[in-house]
Amino acid sequence: MAISKAQETGILKIVAGLFNAAPGGKNLTILATLVENGVTLSQLADVLAATDIFQQDIMGGKVTVEEQVDVLMNNFGLTSRIVRSARLRKLRLILLPKLTRVSVLVPLFTKQ
Repeated sequence: MAISKAQETGILKIVAGLFNAAPGGKNLTILATLVENGVTLSQLADVLAATDIFQQDIMGGKVTVEEQVDVLMNNFGLTSRIVRSARLRKLRLILLPKLTRVSVLVPLFTKQ
């Protein structure tokens, strides 16, 4: 059984949001297999966020939740120039106290 187009899109959005890059064909196949075998997109986001690449290379040196939210918002295309809008400032304020796991962001940018 193959994954749905919505699941594939979700995987792509998660990888782009966390790593600011596309996963590439080989990695997409690996991630799709995980989802095909029952891993939810939220679980996938948590697994990817726990990797050394994410923790050290992406979040390395970002010690406050505010800095971490800024990195993720930037990766999702919500740059500091755009964040000046009232709606995005409100989103940022909502996310700051709730960001205990990356999967909090998944429902905001993907559909499961």
